[in-house]
This record gives sequence, C-alpha cells and structure tokens, in this order.
Amino acid sequence: MEPDVYTLRVEPDVYTLRVDRNIASAGSVFVSPRADTLWTEGASVTLTVMPEPGFRFSHWSGDASGDENPLDLVMDSDKAITAQFELAPPTLIAPSESAGTFTLEWHFDWPCPTTLCIGTTRDRYEVEESTTSPSEGFELIDTSLGRQSPDSLELTRPPGTYHYRVRAVDEANYGPSPYSAVRTVVVEDGGAATARIRTLDDGGDR
Repeated sequence: MEPDVYTLRVEPDVYTLRVDRNIASAGSVFVSPRADTLWTEGASVTLTVMPEPGFRFSHWSGDASGDENPLDLVMDSDKAITAQFELAPPTLIAPSESAGTFTLEWHFDWPCPTTLCIGTTRDRYEVEESTTSPSEGFELIDTSLGRQSPDSLELTRPPGTYHYRVRAVDEANYGPSPYSAVRTVVVEDGGAATARIRTLDDGGDR
C-alpha cells in the first residue's frame, strides 16, 4: 500500500498600512498600488506626498523616518506612517549691496484651511535684522499686518553689514511659519537709519 500524500499550502503573511497627516488640509499622500488594503509579505508600496500651497513636506514619522519623497516601502510588518507637514517659509529678496536705501521684498502663499481663506486682523509678517551674523543677534524691526503678497519694506541704513529674515504668522490656524533664508545687505554709503513699509500693490506707505 502506498502512503497517503498530502499537499500543505502555506498562505503568505499579510500586513496593513495606515497613512496619516499631521495637518489634514496641508496636502495629500498617495499610496501605490492604490487599490490594495492588505499587502502580502515582501510587497512594494510607494508613498508620494503632494503639499497644498502654503505648506511643505517636512518628514515621515511612525514606522518611517527621513524626508524622502516618494518613499518606497517593503511590507514586512503592519505599518502606521504619518506625513509631517509645516508652513512653507516666505521667499525673501534683497540686494547684496546698497548705497544706503534699499528694499526688502518677500512672497508667501497663505494657506487656506477651508474653501474660503480665513484670516484674522492679527495675521502678519515679522521682519528681523541682525548686525551680528547671519545666524544670531536678530531683532524684530517691523510688523506688517495683513496677508498681502508680495509685500516689501524700504530701509535706509548707515554703512555696515546687515542680515535679514522674515516669517509669516497665521494667527487663525497654524501659527508662525519657518523663517525665510537669510539675506545679507552690505551698505557702503548710507544716511540716517529710517524705515518705511509699502505694499507692492498700491505703493502706499503704512
């Protein structure tokens, strides 16, 4: 009599993937392959982040780390991953040299958390100056109320080296943005230290 022969079928392990965002309105995370809710062990999955205007992708947290985008995963366990977003910084433009009077100009995409852009009368830009170095000694020299973009600040400074940075403050929703990149202005021949701010839209002083 021949022995019985049995076939043993081993099902591969399957895993779940949960993807979240720290700020729901800040952007989207696309999962590919999109249709799957369960992945077999060893399956490849790609996460791609698309920030909304006014935001930027910062990093991954949970069962992933770093700031790689897109992010390639190999499913070898259940995973919970969060895409961390933050406000994007303003873009600051300044001349590298000046005879005394110069203009700082900046651009910023104000985020819109709903179908309408909701702000407050306290939304503002904060401009800081340092005469020490590009990395320390900054002091607030001007507060520009409102969400206008672009905006600008005209300054007159005596001879010297000045460093500038600006940030936006969204009081209604997200708080302060990161600072812009620091811009350095070298004044070779200047006058009295005064400041005047105007919007590029109307050219008026405030």
